[in-house]
Amino acid sequence: MRNILLGKSIKGILEEIKILQEENRDNPLCGIYGIFLMVVSLVIGWMLLFTESIRVSLIIALFIMGIVGIFINPFIGIVGTVLVYFFLPGSAWYMAGSEWLHPLFVFIIVTMVCWLLKMLTTRNVSIACPPQVWLLIMMLITMIFSSFYAGVPDVSWKVDNEFLKLMLIFFMFINLINSPKQLNLVYWIIAICCGYLSLQGCRSFFMEGYNRLENIGEAQLKGSNELSSALAMVIPFLFYKFFSKKKWEKSFALLIFPIIFCIIVASSRGASLQVVLMIILILFKTKVSPKVLISVGIVVLIALCFAPSQYWGRMKTLESCQDEESANSRIELYKAGWRMWKDYPILGVGPGNFRYMCKEYYEGPGSKKRVSHNTYFQLLSETGTIGFLLYICFIFLILKDLQFVRKHAPPEIEGIQIKNIAASLEISLYGFLLYWMFGDRVYYVLPYFFYALSVSLKNIVISSK
Repeated sequence: MRNILLGKSIKGILEEIKILQEENRDNPLCGIYGIFLMVVSLVIGWMLLFTESIRVSLIIALFIMGIVGIFINPFIGIVGTVLVYFFLPGSAWYMAGSEWLHPLFVFIIVTMVCWLLKMLTTRNVSIACPPQVWLLIMMLITMIFSSFYAGVPDVSWKVDNEFLKLMLIFFMFINLINSPKQLNLVYWIIAICCGYLSLQGCRSFFMEGYNRLENIGEAQLKGSNELSSALAMVIPFLFYKFFSKKKWEKSFALLIFPIIFCIIVASSRGASLQVVLMIILILFKTKVSPKVLISVGIVVLIALCFAPSQYWGRMKTLESCQDEESANSRIELYKAGWRMWKDYPILGVGPGNFRYMCKEYYEGPGSKKRVSHNTYFQLLSETGTIGFLLYICFIFLILKDLQFVRKHAPPEIEGIQIKNIAASLEISLYGFLLYWMFGDRVYYVLPYFFYALSVSLKNIVISSK
C-alpha cells in the first residue's frame, strides 16, 4: 500500500514537470546543446555523490544540474534557489571565499542573466515591477544612508549587500513564476523541504534524545527557533492540500504531522504561539467539518503527549517572563531597542549594528553583545522610523494582494485551488508577523519566498481575467 501511494505521488510530480516542459517547448535556449549539457552534468553529479558527505555531494550535483538547467528554462533557477537554500551545508557559507560568490547568490544571478537572454531572443519583453519592488528599493537606499553614520560601518555595508540579494530573489521570483502550476510547484518544493527537515528532526529526537534540534537546519535555518518558525509557515498550505482533488497532494500533506511534532520538540515559544494563531485563523477562515476538527484535535493531543518536560517548562515562562533568564533578557533587549530608536529616530544605528550598540543600552543578564530577538525593534533601532514605515508598508501591500485574490479570484485556475493557496499564504504571514515578536527576521531568505509567492499569485489572477 505504501509503495502504491509513493508511486502515485512521484507520478503526480512527474506530470507537473512534463507540463512545464511543454510550456517551454518554443524556448530557443532549449535544444540539443541544452540536453547534452544536462546529460554531462548528471554524470558529473553522480560522480560527486561518491565524494565527502552525501549532503555536500548532493548540493554540488544539484548546483551543477541547476546551472545547466537554467539555460534551458530560467524557471529552473527558481526551483534550484529553493533547493540550494534548504540543503546548503554549513561549510558552504565559506567555501566560495567571497560573499558575492555564495552559491545562492550565484544561482539567482545566473537565473537573471538567462531570463534576460530569453526575453531578448524571443523579443518578448515583460518585466513585473509592482509597488513592493519600489518599496524595497527605497528601503535599501535608507539602509545605505544609515550605513554612513553607523557605529560599525563595515557590518552595515555587509548587511546592505545581503538585503540587495534578498531584493534580487524577490524580483526574480515574481517575474518567473507566471502560472498557477509553477506557483503550486514552488510552494510544494518549499513544503517538502520543510517536511524533510522535520523527518530529520524526528529521527534526531528518537535516536539521540532531546537536543532542541539545534543543528538540523544547517547553514540557513540556524538554531531551533528559526527552524521551528520555518516549519510552521508551511502548515496552512499542507492543511488545505488535504482538500485537494489530487491523491499525491493529499499523500504529501501528511508531512504536517512530523512538522507539528518537531515544532513541539524544538520548544520554541515564538513558533508555538505562531502555530496556535495559525490554527485559530484556519478555523476562522475555513468552513471545516466536525470530522476535520476532531482529527486536528487528536493530532495536536498526540503530539503534546510526546512533548518533553523541557517544552512545558519553557511554555510556563510565557506567563511570567521574570522567572526565566532567557525570557527576562529578551524583555530587556526590547527596552534597549526602544532606547536606541529614541536616540537615533530617523535612520537608526545602522543595519546590523544592534549587536554592537547593545552594550550601551542593555541592562539585562548575560552577554552585552546580543541580537534584538524582535523584528519590530530591529527595524526601529537599525533603520529608524523611515526604514520601519517602508517595511511595514511592504508587508501591508502583500497582505492586501492576498485579500484581493481571495475576493476576486475563481476557486480554481488550471486545476489549482487558487483561493486555498491565497488563504494559506495569508495565514502563514499573519503567523510570521506574530513570530516577529520573538526573532529578528528582516534579513533572512525564507520569508521572501512567501512574499514573492503572494505577489506572483495576484499577478497570475489578474492575467487570467
